[in-house]
Amino acid sequence: AQAEVRLSVPPLMEVMRGKSVILDCTPTGTHDHYMLEWFLTDRSGARPRLASAEMQGSELQVTMHDTRGRSPPYQLDSQGRLVLAEAQVGDERDYVCVVRAGAAGTAEATARLNVF
Repeated sequence: AQAEVRLSVPPLMEVMRGKSVILDCTPTGTHDHYMLEWFLTDRSGARPRLASAEMQGSELQVTMHDTRGRSPPYQLDSQGRLVLAEAQVGDERDYVCVVRAGAAGTAEATARLNVF
């Protein structure tokens, strides 16, 4: 029986303006090889890809795609978590994490960020 991909993502994160927030997207179980992508859902319903990472062996290869002019820019840490430094009101969005793990399938989860 193959392990399916499950994600542990907090559905709602709250952060004070100016503080950093880390959005976690961890596939549960062990997968030797997987692709992880972070998307932003913008007001028009489009889903620009912010970042992706590929797990190869024990190392995550991280690529940033579209920082959308954010300053400081989005970052991905070594665990594939999305890091937003100095949270701004404009960061109040839905962030979608997609993990593709080959035969184990694909999983998607959404984290909503509230900034107060």
